[in-house]
Amino acid sequence: MYRLYGALAVLGVIIAIGIGAFFINTDAADSLSEKLRSAYSFAEAGDMVRSAEKMHEAVNYMDKKNSILCMFVSHKILDDIRQETDKAQVYLGQGQKELFLACCKTAIFRTEDFKSLEFPTISNIL
Repeated sequence: MYRLYGALAVLGVIIAIGIGAFFINTDAADSLSEKLRSAYSFAEAGDMVRSAEKMHEAVNYMDKKNSILCMFVSHKILDDIRQETDKAQVYLGQGQKELFLACCKTAIFRTEDFKSLEFPTISNIL
């Protein structure tokens, strides 16, 4: 009988971790995506200073959340997003607006893809 209770306790912990990971990851993806979209829209409007501020906020947010997200997500996904934001910052510093916009758009796409992987759809399960 104690084995059954032990198994149910382990199952409960696994379910709680899975649900917690879902909320942590989707919240982080939403926040990061919002910061990246703001940087993109400011750059599109020609305000490169505010765009740089938003991009810096996005990178700092990723650094802050990296240790938590790495527990639940493949490092490759996070590294791909970070690589795009780093390239975008370099292009922004060099004043290459079009390349910045391209990298920023790619980072937004990868962040949205990361978020979509959290939902329990048939394609994600299989």
